[in-house]
Amino acid sequence: MSNDFNLVTKRIIQAMDQPGCFPVGGFFSGKILLRRFEITEHSPIFRSRIVDFTDADFPWPFSIVILIRDGQAIIPQGDTVMEKNDIIYVLLPSESIAEFITFINPAPEKYHNIMIVGSEKIAPYIVETLRNLNKNVTWLDAVDSENDKKLKDVFIKNGIISTDVFIAIACSLRDDCAAHIFLAKQLGVKMTILLIAGEEKRMMDNTTGADLIIFQNDFVGNAFQCSDEAEECLAVKKYFSSDVNITKVVVQKGALATKTFIKDLDIPAHCFFGAVKRNQQVFLVKGETRLYPDDEVLIFSRGVSLEQIHGLFFRRKLFRKAF
Repeated sequence: MSNDFNLVTKRIIQAMDQPGCFPVGGFFSGKILLRRFEITEHSPIFRSRIVDFTDADFPWPFSIVILIRDGQAIIPQGDTVMEKNDIIYVLLPSESIAEFITFINPAPEKYHNIMIVGSEKIAPYIVETLRNLNKNVTWLDAVDSENDKKLKDVFIKNGIISTDVFIAIACSLRDDCAAHIFLAKQLGVKMTILLIAGEEKRMMDNTTGADLIIFQNDFVGNAFQCSDEAEECLAVKKYFSSDVNITKVVVQKGALATKTFIKDLDIPAHCFFGAVKRNQQVFLVKGETRLYPDDEVLIFSRGVSLEQIHGLFFRRKLFRKAF
């Protein structure tokens, strides 16, 4: 058993142990986490506005950086209201994650019934590990994806109706991955996980509809970590449409962003400053935050050009004509 088998399986178990909370990624070497939550009518933030989330009411820091409503990505503003069935992407310091999960989902449902589809080498290890945890696991190592009705019949015959978690394991991003996950969701599965077991490059859009996408190649080595900070953004980008951009910018000396508080900057619409790395310190951005030269800023945006964003962080060069 290779170490990446163990780490991938732990990631799956972590997702199942936190229903309604999906691990999406991390930034600044895991000091800042991005997690996905679904808003129900019982959620404590249902019908709340972003502006209502004050430090006095929420002692642990968090920021809602992206909201998905009716399939469309929204960069939330102060007056954005949380509605039923919204999907929110929340930025949290790693030390705040446990408290926030308990707050937003104080009585999580336990997932016991798992269906796994796939014949890659890691599949038997995942099946055995989950069964050792007293999970009820159905493993289909091969299914016919050419016939939609036959596939549906196979899934139903093997208990998809009572399945909590559906895990599709594939060597690459084949079309049948999306078909399997779409059908599982259609038949009422509560969580879908796509595991890419080959050396697949990360996709730019999540065209499969999976709640959680895991690339086994990310775990080859000791622990999950992206090879560089650009990879951190790319690893998260796969969950969003192509018009959503996630980037990091280093503040230059004399840039406009250093002149005043964040709340007073002329920030483009549909743009959100998420977190700052300053020397060894990492923290979430607030309205009263001031930026300084060499700060590294994590930015989420939709439909905003990088030139617009860079205009705030790069020093404007003055050119004088010589006579």
